[in-house]
Amino acid sequence: MTLQQLEQENGELAVSLQSELDDVVKIETKMREITELMHLFSVKVAQQQEDVSSIHDMTQEAGDDIDKGLEELVKSAKATRMFRCAYVAFTLALSLLLVMLDFAFG
Repeated sequence: MTLQQLEQENGELAVSLQSELDDVVKIETKMREITELMHLFSVKVAQQQEDVSSIHDMTQEAGDDIDKGLEELVKSAKATRMFRCAYVAFTLALSLLLVMLDFAFG
């Protein structure tokens, strides 16, 4: 092998190594981008977990409020029935009183 062949081979190896180095730099850059995206993804997932947990808590509170509202509606319906009965009894009592007064003084 001559010196010229060695220099040519050396140049080809240098070009090849530079090409491989460029490829490695590109891969490293892509890996950094992937790492940043994975970090961003994990942050977003954590935020969504907080949101889901908050929604779950609010849903449970809403369910409890609905149950309490239903109990109040049932109480109100009972009170309305009792008021109607009392109103009817009072009206009948006054009607009977009027009939007795009319009979007694009429």
